[in-house]
Amino acid sequence: MQRRDQTKDEGYARSLLFRYILFGLCCFVLLGCNKVHNPASKQGITSPFNLPKEAYIGLAKRQTGDEKYSLLIMAAGRAIDDGDLKEAATLLTALPQLPPVLSQQKFILQAKIKSILHEPKEAIRLLAGVHDIQDLSLFYQVQYHEILAVAYDETKNF
Repeated sequence: MQRRDQTKDEGYARSLLFRYILFGLCCFVLLGCNKVHNPASKQGITSPFNLPKEAYIGLAKRQTGDEKYSLLIMAAGRAIDDGDLKEAATLLTALPQLPPVLSQQKFILQAKIKSILHEPKEAIRLLAGVHDIQDLSLFYQVQYHEILAVAYDETKNF
């Protein structure tokens, strides 16, 4: 009789061990499924704003025309990356009428600011001014689609 009880206890212990292992495996699989990947970093796309904002502004002071405006857009992009949204908005607002590619970069950066500030309708409105996306660099193409996706998700417009 004691032998039968010992066999029952061993069977129960194995069953319990099996259940714990199965539970742990299920948790591992389910937690692994919840990872969110940034598509831009997955594709190896990094921010083109490598210099400090002040460096871009200093370089812009020595340039004229489109080159100057391009550097100011770069300064605004760096300001956004650094979390200085007010400075970025000021730099972008101060820009005059721009050629199409620079204008589209400006709209995307302004939309990014609005997206960060949780103003999705304003972000969508700004992105509506962007045309010929294929003419932009891959960084701006990815930014355009990511901002648009987040804005539509926040407004529940799919």
